[in-house]
Amino acid sequence: MRGRCSKKHLYLSKKMAVFMVLMSTCTGLLTGCGNLSDLSNLNDLNDFKDFVLSKVIKTSETDAISEEEAETMIAPAEDTAEPDVQEPSTEAATDESIPEIPVRDIFEEKLAELVEVRGVFQAEQAGTMYEYNDEWFAPSGMISAEILDFDSDGSEEMLVCAAEECTHSNNGSYHIVLEMYEAENGEAAQAATVLLGEYIEADYVPTKQLETALRPNYWTEEIIAVNAVLINEKYYLVCENHSVAGAFADGQSQSYWILEYADGAIQFVGSFTQTDGGSSDFAYTGYAFADGACVKSDLYYGEWNADSALYSDFGQAITNFFEGYDIQLDDTIKNYKRASDGYGQYQSILSAENDQTLMFELINRKTSTDWHSPFDFAAVLRRGNDLLDLEK
Repeated sequence: MRGRCSKKHLYLSKKMAVFMVLMSTCTGLLTGCGNLSDLSNLNDLNDFKDFVLSKVIKTSETDAISEEEAETMIAPAEDTAEPDVQEPSTEAATDESIPEIPVRDIFEEKLAELVEVRGVFQAEQAGTMYEYNDEWFAPSGMISAEILDFDSDGSEEMLVCAAEECTHSNNGSYHIVLEMYEAENGEAAQAATVLLGEYIEADYVPTKQLETALRPNYWTEEIIAVNAVLINEKYYLVCENHSVAGAFADGQSQSYWILEYADGAIQFVGSFTQTDGGSSDFAYTGYAFADGACVKSDLYYGEWNADSALYSDFGQAITNFFEGYDIQLDDTIKNYKRASDGYGQYQSILSAENDQTLMFELINRKTSTDWHSPFDFAAVLRRGNDLLDLEK
């Protein structure tokens, strides 16, 4: 590119010329081309500097370089030194330099991994049973997921519900597992897990929990539901299981319990559990907990031992139990006189007045009206969101 030379360029050109003169002079001195006798009179570096300066001025008279300019050109160029080149750092980037990954992105990535391993629970299924062992239902896979601040610590967690084959049973049943995940260091880590099932204190249940089971030969009419209910800025998991045998046997069971995520664990808060009865003589015990440990149990309702129960009216018993946790129930169940009044009513006991988020609701119904086989069944799973719709 052509153009006028700047003063800086002209100065650098002169400096280069002087440098060449210096090199020539010094070379001549050292090779005998200069007057070496002059060097014997030099006592120190300053004398050498003055000597060279005199040679520069004499040698460069034709270049019209003044003594001041020559002095400047042989002086240390502190102000014109090239800046140090900073080499790229090989140290690992600090946490502050790493972009923070949104929590929901972390959880959704984990969901994709879980779905790849477990698959997704089929939302609508139907089948016919001629005999008790006829299998028509596929009870496995990811049921639902929800992202909320479950423990009120200011950070969101992800709760996953999934159906997995029981490892401690040989009857082909599946249990429902609840898993809580926390976001840690850009990844989703499992923080707690528990099987879905009500609490009970009975000699025949050493684990003190009746697991909610699903089977390929799904022959009971049933509702299984989990809702996250917000109470005083804290989420509680209200769980329901109401099952009726109307195909190859008769009888019913219904239990309702409350869980919370606290101190890194999913633990019981309360349980309204059927502790007696099948076709009649029902009894219900209310269990209260503190820090996950049962601290109190009361017989809330009993049909064969009504005098020992707190309430003689089933609707009143279950309503008062849940009102102790500020959980409102639907008016329908409030009006039940006996536990069997809910026979065939496959709906949640919760009132719409609660601030609640649906985790899932699974309802299996016998669609045929005959009291003998074959029996037709239809199961429908309802989720509260589309998080498992990975193609959305």
